[in-house]
Amino acid sequence: MQLDVDNREYRLYYTKTGSPICYSMEELDELYLVIDAVQYAAGKYNVVVKDNKIIELDDTVPEKLVPGNIGTSTLPNNVMVIADTDYCWELKQCY
Repeated sequence: MQLDVDNREYRLYYTKTGSPICYSMEELDELYLVIDAVQYAAGKYNVVVKDNKIIELDDTVPEKLVPGNIGTSTLPNNVMVIADTDYCWELKQCY
C-alpha cells in the first residue's frame, strides 16, 4: 500500500474563539485552518486563530479580566470577594 503524500492536507481545528482543538489530517466537523507540514509537525497549542492566521501566544501578551459566562464568580458589587454567584470573570488575552 502506497500513500499519496502530495494530497495530504494538514489542518488545525479550532473553536469559535480561536482556541486550538487538535491538529489532524482527518476530516472533522469543526472549524479548521489548512496549515503546512512544518506547522503541523510543531503541533503548538500556545496559539490562537484570528482572521485565518495563527498567532503564537507568549507571556508578553497582555491579559485583562472581563465579565463572562465561565470563570471565577464574585460578588456583583465587589470583584475581590469570591462567591457562588452568576457574576463571573474570565481572563482575556489582548492580542
